[in-house]
Amino acid sequence: MKKMNRWCCLLSLVASVPSVGCSSDPGDRPTTTVGVGGSASGGTGEGGDLAGGGANGSEGGTGASGSAGGSGATGGNGSGGAHVCNPGAKEVCYDGPPATVELGPCLPGVRSCAADGAAWGACEGQVLPVAEICGTGWDDDCDGAVNEEGQDCDHPWLFAYSGASFGATATNLAVGAAGDVVFTAHGEAVDFGKGPQAGPSHVVKLAGDGNFAWSWSYDGNETSMDVDAAGNVVVAGLVLGHGDLGKGPIGDGAQLYAYVSKLDAAGKLLSSEHLPISPHFSFVPVSIATDPAGDIYMAAQFHGKVTLGGVTLSSAGSYDWFLAKLDADLKVQWVKQVGGVDASLSITDLDVDAAGNLFVSGMAGGALPGWGISTADVVQGFIVQLWPDASLAWSRSFGTNPKVPTVTERIDLDAQGNVVATGTFSGSVDFGGGALVAPGEVGRFLVRLDPTGGHLWSTSWTSQPRSAPLAARPHGETVFGGYLEGGSPVILDGQAFPAPTMLLGGMDEKGSLAVSQVFDMPGQPTHIAVDTDGGTILAGMFTGAIDLGFGAAKSSVAGQTMFVGKLPN
Repeated sequence: MKKMNRWCCLLSLVASVPSVGCSSDPGDRPTTTVGVGGSASGGTGEGGDLAGGGANGSEGGTGASGSAGGSGATGGNGSGGAHVCNPGAKEVCYDGPPATVELGPCLPGVRSCAADGAAWGACEGQVLPVAEICGTGWDDDCDGAVNEEGQDCDHPWLFAYSGASFGATATNLAVGAAGDVVFTAHGEAVDFGKGPQAGPSHVVKLAGDGNFAWSWSYDGNETSMDVDAAGNVVVAGLVLGHGDLGKGPIGDGAQLYAYVSKLDAAGKLLSSEHLPISPHFSFVPVSIATDPAGDIYMAAQFHGKVTLGGVTLSSAGSYDWFLAKLDADLKVQWVKQVGGVDASLSITDLDVDAAGNLFVSGMAGGALPGWGISTADVVQGFIVQLWPDASLAWSRSFGTNPKVPTVTERIDLDAQGNVVATGTFSGSVDFGGGALVAPGEVGRFLVRLDPTGGHLWSTSWTSQPRSAPLAARPHGETVFGGYLEGGSPVILDGQAFPAPTMLLGGMDEKGSLAVSQVFDMPGQPTHIAVDTDGGTILAGMFTGAIDLGFGAAKSSVAGQTMFVGKLPN
């Protein structure tokens, strides 16, 4: 049975309104949307012996279809007063522009005739247009367009950046507390807004509307970046000695250094620390994150010996890892070594919540008793929460295939402290909601855990997309992206998506696919962030041309081109 529309249901409550027919489609409404027919007869005159009195009223006209029905002509009353409507009668009413009724939240109401029949009462229950407010997420002004203008409305934007020779690549993406967008990129002679910059490493800041703010370029290789609560930008990576981090070459041109640098919100270098590495790549900062106080947490891989903050670490295996906490001035607060002879470990990502608790993801095999991980012949993916002093709060590890490791690649936290993560697996994996099974050699999972590590929801793709960034939105939703390879459709949450295509999607707080969009183009998203209004910021790379539906860009070089854009809310 078809469902009656809201208009028809309202009419059925008004006894004096003649039948106009109910439609299941708002587009099929009768043309008598607001007008109603007149009453069958006019009122009877009273006090005919007075000069103002009259004979019986003439019969009222019937309302024509599509226009307001005329009220019956009324006979005069004894005192000469007008009779407007039948006492107690009701009719549908709407005081807004006729074109806005039943668009967005706008609805008509009902008014009643006064007891003396002299006037209609107020239109009760109607919803009228108001100025558009983008924070609500619906069509406040009832003009058929959502979030097109007005308070808190952010318009989408898209920029492409090409460098010389091999083009440019986005390497990190973050959003500051003021809504500004910061990203790092790698490429030669890239113009981000102030002319070509040599690089090859770049830190770039855009205002929330996409306008260029500043860029900082240097000869190095950035591996991770984050923006603290004050808008300062912290970046870590590797640089040769002839590289300039803002104060001239840091040392011997043949020597490799690990570094951490901090810029203020205006792009001015505040401080920079570096450490010589011998042999090359025996110390690599992999991921950094900042807490609300401005402290910095770093995960790094090392081999041999490394001294940090007066603490000397020696690797037990071929490569070990350490976690370090630095204060806002880049001074080391503590260093914790992780790994050992009986364990293999790879850390992929870390994040920090508002209380300073640290969340770490990656893959591990063997025994890591300090993190509550012990596997036999299986390399498992893991998510670990550590207290602010780096002691263990809880850990979760998962994966069953002894031949193909399970890897937790990326994590993010929402405002309630829930953890969302993505990664790859083979065989099956169970996060607590039942086994997910990879249909081929390797599949990809999405999972959401509560602040104690408990399972909220989990799902998987029917094949592994190349690159799959994700981010948690403030109210529990998860946005994600990926480039779908191969020729067979990819299934996610029961929906099929063609391949090869670029996919952007969102899961609701229950783990159901709430929104999705596919783009048939040679490109892939590599980073996703959520701005202060819950909007999605996307970075990635493409060749040729890219069109995200709200904006298009073309590459000016034969190599790959990077893009950064804000999607419509």
